[in-house]
Amino acid sequence: MSYQWELDSNSLTDPKAIDRFWSEQARSNDDNREFFELLVKGVASHFPEIDAILEKKLDNWRIERVEKVDLALLRVAVFELFFYKGPDPADKAVIINEAIEIAKKFGNPKSAGFINGVLDKVETP
Repeated sequence: MSYQWELDSNSLTDPKAIDRFWSEQARSNDDNREFFELLVKGVASHFPEIDAILEKKLDNWRIERVEKVDLALLRVAVFELFFYKGPDPADKAVIINEAIEIAKKFGNPKSAGFINGVLDKVETP
């Protein structure tokens, strides 16, 4: 969903975007939808703060230059690290590892290393 925002910024404010995404793209059961929505809405509500955190850690990069898949993964990870207030928050190592594993599957050959490098520099509260 965060990746979809990179392709179509209007989907960020479209209230039906989550329903459309879930019906068209989701490959898991409805048990995961609540967490999915929490992540999507959380990233959307903290977009400026998340990007500000990332921009400080992108040495010699501008956020506009970051690959779309990588940026989507970074934003979700930073949301989880700084703003997620759910019942079972993961620790930093788990969040970074999940982002790396997804990057290996959907990113380019350098995505996992790039994401690891950026998130490793993020100092959590």
